[in-house]
Amino acid sequence: YGGNVDTLENGNVNFINNYVFGAATKIKNREMINLYGVGNNISHNNISSSSFQAIRYYGNNHNISNNEIYNVNKASDDAGVIYAGRNYIQRGSVISYNFLHDSDAMRNVSRTATMGIYWDDSQAGQYAHHNIVKGISIGAYACGQDNRLENNIFVDCSWNGIRFMDHYEGSDERKAREHEQYNAIA
Repeated sequence: YGGNVDTLENGNVNFINNYVFGAATKIKNREMINLYGVGNNISHNNISSSSFQAIRYYGNNHNISNNEIYNVNKASDDAGVIYAGRNYIQRGSVISYNFLHDSDAMRNVSRTATMGIYWDDSQAGQYAHHNIVKGISIGAYACGQDNRLENNIFVDCSWNGIRFMDHYEGSDERKAREHEQYNAIA
């Protein structure tokens, strides 16, 4: 935990160049890494082998970049490789230059979807760019206002490359079409 969400003072906590393997395997539905606060950094890590999400973040202005994350959400559904949700005032975080792959709950437990980048239930004001998402049910799921996905690559996503959802009004296909022009979907 670093930073102050009331004053938006940065915590400057850095989790850099680590290898995280097999964490959160005994207790289901526990993230490998939880990030709280404001202005913290998770970058250049190799994160793999978990029954649930790799990273869950809370707060504002975090940087999650240059990580390779794979083989997570092995026993979970309706979960993200990188997840934030249920708070429309926690804005300004950036997810960039990550390689998220081989974490498809559909293929592992035959239930519902795993999302590569999952902004759930009105999470707003997030930005993801230059990520590669491969072999995950849904590449990116955005349910909230002012979220931006640009210059990402989504490959072998068994459900959708990108899914935008207005939490209160249902799917907004226009937003998805507009963002497809800035993201490569294979």
